[in-house]
Amino acid sequence: PDAERAPLIRTAASVLKEIAVANNFSSVHILFCTDDEADLIEDTGYVRRLSVQNHFSNRNPNTGTPFDSFQDYTMTLKPNRRKALRRERKKIYEHEGIEVEVYQGEEVTDQVINSAYDLYSSTADKFYFQPQYLNKDFFLRLQNGPFQKYLAIVLAKRNKSTIAGTFNVQKGDTIYGRYWGCFEEVPYLHFEACYYRLIQHVIENQMARMEAGAGAGGGGKLLR
Repeated sequence: PDAERAPLIRTAASVLKEIAVANNFSSVHILFCTDDEADLIEDTGYVRRLSVQNHFSNRNPNTGTPFDSFQDYTMTLKPNRRKALRRERKKIYEHEGIEVEVYQGEEVTDQVINSAYDLYSSTADKFYFQPQYLNKDFFLRLQNGPFQKYLAIVLAKRNKSTIAGTFNVQKGDTIYGRYWGCFEEVPYLHFEACYYRLIQHVIENQMARMEAGAGAGGGGKLLR
């Protein structure tokens, strides 16, 4: 009952802080809680933070049914946006000669997971505000354990050499975007790897949605 949950929530929040202090952790984050839960947690000394996530729903607003293809999805965009998207993808695939693929489940080999870690680490090295929470052993454990079936790694390659990619997980009818990294800056490749290629993956595999996460550039994601 609600009357019994309040002290448990406050206790759990307080214990998490004690664990963080004892282990010299930088911070504690409690995500996806309700407003009532947030009020209780805030009472224990936490600071409330609001954020926005960007989701793609595999449902054509004109028909109420899933999209038939990525092309079908682009037809729901405004003409200028649709032309820009085609131009951006042409620049990546034809002019730059880049291939962007999704590796999932058993397709996530040692080489793929090592590339995913190197890309993740490269982002942490570039930006002081992006601490490296995860080590290589974490990535290898995901790839070598039962969690492998949930992995969906996007890699962008030129001449078979990885230049960029994203670390994602998928379960049921949803794919969740998380980490982006690149060894080379290529115009439009960030949105292709983080957004459009995953939308294409969702549509082709008849999934329900893609949750792009709460990274920077939320307004740009919404525009697309």
